[in-house]
Amino acid sequence: MARSWLTVGKGVKASEAAPGDVVVWPRGNPAGPSGHVNMIREIKRTGGVTYVRCIGGNQSHSSGGAVTLTTWTDLSGALANGIRRMVPATVPALREAG
Repeated sequence: MARSWLTVGKGVKASEAAPGDVVVWPRGNPAGPSGHVNMIREIKRTGGVTYVRCIGGNQSHSSGGAVTLTTWTDLSGALANGIRRMVPATVPALREAG
């Protein structure tokens, strides 16, 4: 189910990610069907490292399935399956997004 987010909106390169974008991360086997979905809350670039603060839910047994904030240091394809930007629900915008 999480990977179905890879078809929503339009794809965004890691270098162009912004708050509000949706990130799909692998869970278990990176090539498998499972994943997690997060929304980017903030991005900070410090000393050549990019820190991405994401909001997600139901991703840790220790959190009891609660909404959690997680910090990642890599949005490249090595970790993220994809990054998506929501588009306005207008016919021209949806056609452009594919």
